[in-house]
Amino acid sequence: MPTKITFGTDGWRAVIAEDYTYDNVRRCAQGFASYLRENKKGGRGIVVGYDTRFSGELFAAAAAEVLASNGIKAYLCDRPTPTPVISYTILALQADGAINLTASHNPATWNGFKVRSEYAGAIDPEGLLAIEARIPPIEGVQRLDKDEAMKQGLIEVIALALAKYQPFQYNNYTKAVIHTNNFEHKPEKGWFRLVT
Repeated sequence: MPTKITFGTDGWRAVIAEDYTYDNVRRCAQGFASYLRENKKGGRGIVVGYDTRFSGELFAAAAAEVLASNGIKAYLCDRPTPTPVISYTILALQADGAINLTASHNPATWNGFKVRSEYAGAIDPEGLLAIEARIPPIEGVQRLDKDEAMKQGLIEVIALALAKYQPFQYNNYTKAVIHTNNFEHKPEKGWFRLVT
């Protein structure tokens, strides 16, 4: 009998090698892919990221293979990536959302399958229930080998060292976000710092 996968906040979490397995990650990815297709989304691709937990890059590749098999392009992060960077990347690529393989504050023996919307925020509770309802048994999962999917352009490995290459832009938006008067900005040098 397949593991009952129940979505909570942003998705599903479980103990690695007990319920959190490659097959169950693939099942979640199939449920998300089905949800996207039924809602006429996925045409702009999905970012797939992961954190530093055990085998994160392999779980991410497993999820990307399922998306690719469903005709949804996966932008697969090339290294562990913080959640805010994954959210930023959705907006930067104008993607239809993301899969983030992380269990946040849970112990290192756990991992999770979290989803994000096209606006880089949480999918509403009704959407999470709809994704959960579409999670099939493993026999219902479609999968395209990563190498073949890359040849077909359905998986693109991306490097997210964006901040390293983009100079800081100080404007009214960043000033509002920082909310401080203790701010020193040197536009000619492309840096800023908080003065304590």
